[in-house]
Amino acid sequence: MALRDKLELIFIPSSYWNDPLSNFKLFSKENTLLKSSSFFFMWTKIKNSEGELNEHIKFAFPSIPSEKLVSCQINLAFPMENSDFFEVTTATGKIVPIIPMMRLLYTMELIDTTYEDKMGYSNSVKTWSFLAKFLFELLNQGQFVPKMEKYTSINHKSSWKPLLKSEIARSRFNSILNWSSWTSFCLPTDFIATNGAFKSKGLWHPSYLFSLFLDDVGDSVIRSILNQKDFLSFQEYYSSEIKSEAKKDFKPSWDYKFLKSLISKDGLYKIEGFHESILPNLVQSWTQSVQRTLFRQDFSIKLELKYHTGEENGWPLSIFLILGTKSLPLEKLWASKSIIHKELKDLGEKEGYYIEYILRALGRGVKVFPPIKRALESSLQSTIYLTTEEIMSFLKYPRDILIQSGFNIVLPDVFKRGGKQRLTSTILIRSRKSKKQPKGVYSALPSLFDINSMLEVNWEINIGEKKLSQDQIDQIITSNQPIINLDGEWILIEQEDLSELKTLEKPKIHTYMDALRLGMTGKIQSEQGNEYEVIIEGDFKRIVENILKIEKFESIPVSSLFNGNLRPYQKEGVNWIANLAKFNFGLCLADDMGLGKTIQVIAFLCHLKDLFPDNSGSYLIICPTSILFNWQRELAKFAPSLEVTLHHGPNRNRDLNKVHEFTKPHQIYLTSYGTIRNDIKILETIQFSGIIVDESQNIKNYYSQQTLAINRLRSQFRICLSGTPIENRLLELWSLFNFLNPGLLGNRRDFNEEYIIPIERFQDQKAIDKLKLIINPFILRRVKSDKSIIKDLPEKNEMKLYVELTEEQLKLYENLVENTLQKLELLMDDKRKDKGLILSLLVKLKQICNHPFQYLKKDIDSMNIKEDLKEIISKSKKLKRLIEMVDEIILNGEKVLIFTQFTQMGNILKKVLEYQFNLEILYFHGSIAENKRKEIVDQFQSTKVDSPPILILSLRAGGTGLNLTQGTTVIHYDRWWNPAVENQATDRAYRIGQKSVVNVYKFISKGTIEEKIDLLLEEKKDLADMIVSTSGEAWITDLDGEQLKKLFILSS
Repeated sequence: MALRDKLELIFIPSSYWNDPLSNFKLFSKENTLLKSSSFFFMWTKIKNSEGELNEHIKFAFPSIPSEKLVSCQINLAFPMENSDFFEVTTATGKIVPIIPMMRLLYTMELIDTTYEDKMGYSNSVKTWSFLAKFLFELLNQGQFVPKMEKYTSINHKSSWKPLLKSEIARSRFNSILNWSSWTSFCLPTDFIATNGAFKSKGLWHPSYLFSLFLDDVGDSVIRSILNQKDFLSFQEYYSSEIKSEAKKDFKPSWDYKFLKSLISKDGLYKIEGFHESILPNLVQSWTQSVQRTLFRQDFSIKLELKYHTGEENGWPLSIFLILGTKSLPLEKLWASKSIIHKELKDLGEKEGYYIEYILRALGRGVKVFPPIKRALESSLQSTIYLTTEEIMSFLKYPRDILIQSGFNIVLPDVFKRGGKQRLTSTILIRSRKSKKQPKGVYSALPSLFDINSMLEVNWEINIGEKKLSQDQIDQIITSNQPIINLDGEWILIEQEDLSELKTLEKPKIHTYMDALRLGMTGKIQSEQGNEYEVIIEGDFKRIVENILKIEKFESIPVSSLFNGNLRPYQKEGVNWIANLAKFNFGLCLADDMGLGKTIQVIAFLCHLKDLFPDNSGSYLIICPTSILFNWQRELAKFAPSLEVTLHHGPNRNRDLNKVHEFTKPHQIYLTSYGTIRNDIKILETIQFSGIIVDESQNIKNYYSQQTLAINRLRSQFRICLSGTPIENRLLELWSLFNFLNPGLLGNRRDFNEEYIIPIERFQDQKAIDKLKLIINPFILRRVKSDKSIIKDLPEKNEMKLYVELTEEQLKLYENLVENTLQKLELLMDDKRKDKGLILSLLVKLKQICNHPFQYLKKDIDSMNIKEDLKEIISKSKKLKRLIEMVDEIILNGEKVLIFTQFTQMGNILKKVLEYQFNLEILYFHGSIAENKRKEIVDQFQSTKVDSPPILILSLRAGGTGLNLTQGTTVIHYDRWWNPAVENQATDRAYRIGQKSVVNVYKFISKGTIEEKIDLLLEEKKDLADMIVSTSGEAWITDLDGEQLKKLFILSS
């Protein structure tokens, strides 16, 4: 049996441990417990020492500081063999505070495992975890109300009470009830002394203990949340009372005391008298009714109202007893007691007790709605008939109070939401007839600036499918009744509908994005919290329908200007970009790394030149400095006809008098995030045709200088590229869309209230679905694990990534080359020494390209990595780019192999990546002992979630003979100029057993020996394959002096 499975958990209410017979005792005299406190008790069925119990707790809940928990003893009841009694035994264990334990229980994963339950929890731990999750669901759905009751002769007490209003909630509670074992509720009901010990007739009924838990803990959690949030609503409503409270003559109203007590610790308050108005009576009835009469019983009462057709003597109201899933007419309670007996026999009490309880519940119903009494006169009646006046009264307040009391109220179908005799209010958004919607011409949308010239926005009030005239609306408002007779039919008018109808204002839709959001979700919420349907018509409806369904998009032919081939999913990506961009919507292409986001954008830019060859306007591409030259080369390779200008470095155009140069048709400007910050005053004056932001996770922080600068840029369409559009928090998504489609997700405050809090804190599925509905048309993400994508991919993708040298690397590189070339001139006749010097230079230049610290032989182990990390990274753009890529790879749950031919560089990478990601970094090199090598491979090949995702390998030690198929990305940090050696290293991941596409990245420092040798190999690829595969890097030494000089000297 696993340690986890031995640990038990039970909720101890204050009413139990305060009873002297519970034998409760704290082991530490320094600790005390408030008499009103409840707590969780951790224990084991087999008595253990405190040290052993701590081990159990550490294993099951590593985050709990078990040594700091207070130890105690308390009486629990255990089943006795061959006996109906329970043995009362003193158990020792640990007290765990309610709130932190609730957080832990709520986040627990309870998926069963097949590995002999090694990770399984005991039934009691699972039960209380299920209850914790259930409670948070109730609270998140707003299923709770305030309760007020008299506590002493001078005090009242307030509390928050969770409700089980729906059938689903009651079913969930009953499922947990039926699944729980005795260890979840083993509190003795009584104490019978026998031979110096105690035994008990039974255990607390789980429904009773679990109900106490929901009430007690629900109240604590709500108070805790309100205190953390500082309950601003209370401060707003009672600002004058709060200011006046310090005055001696201040006499607070009872409602102020009541609400204030709901956010205080103990909930006690004094009421000297209620106001002489109807409000306190209603509130008092409502709060009393919250003590749901039927909660502890396995039944409820249903009141079903039927529509008055004119044939009956009034409105039929039928009363049913709901027993489990069965519905029993009330009159059968007397007529067929055997039926009642059969349904109630398993509930553990006498039949008479339950019949008395049912009648008592009906009696409380009579107090709320007196006509129910007619069903109890003489003989029980299942149906009574109500007058129209009684129906109006019933639908005003009693209906809601009865629902809160646990009664199930069923209205006629025609009165239900969406019914043909139910008032509905909708927002109608239609295109103005005088203004034609844009059909996609890549020009600025007038609607972004003048919503009223493009769209009409109006309320429409309907009964079923029939639109009401203004006279009919006025008649409803003046009647002020819950039901009215309109054209011979009774119409239900909900109080909140009537209230809003009286104060209905034109919806606040200021921009096209506001209208678009409503059109996509089909819903709008009023300031009072009511939700209304949104209907769209005309050309605006056509646009919304088109962007919601990618299959409806117009097919875009691949431009003849595009010098390459697109796979089917890439063609689909270009279609998607083109169809959204023509309406000037912003969009995010969020494909996995290696699926070709860059070439999809290049193909789209070629398409624009085909479509509008003479249109003025240029394109601005913003990316990290480390991939500027990658973009430059990809554009030159795939779109040689497009003009590209590198807006970067000291020679870039910063002359305001030359701003007109930025408007050349289809001119592409490549720039970096840093340059945007510095040049924003110039660039914000230019109206670009389009802006493309690569690695757009760099604008996730709305307040950063580069994000603020990029948001100031002007363009018709906007495209973001990112493999990880959201890395940590939803606010990053808002920041992204604030650039792409400003206003689509509302302002930050609204987004926080509508999405961040419900989703990040409570995992609200409704909020998740609504957010996805809005953003999905503007985000396209394909992943390598998708079989439809894998079919269109080669088994291995090889890509070259170009990076610049830093200033320090440039100086070291130039000095070394200059000094070495001088020495070579002196050794021209000594071929042996000549070759040795060339190979030595080659190695040193590679070291400089990797990192200055490697070339200068600085000991990274002696450095303070915490203080020097930023400096270390800043000295090599190759290292900076590696960190960015590894971050994206591990965020996607994948593993990466990093090859370097230098042990010292491997040490630097290991140290930096360990601190950067706070992960165990595996390093496989020649000095590793044989038994340790297997351990490293096994760790990396493990499929466990927490296995190390990063493995650094020296090319010689790890390049052959290893099976590392868990790695889906291979990065060659430095180049080995023997392709066969590199291929063998890559094949550690790309081999039999590999089920995923393997992406291979080769880092190349721009203008250096790395780039030039790569060009030589590409130009003479067939010859190089034959020669270099056997001679390694030695072939370089056979080049003549002029060739060597060109090879080593830096180029731009």
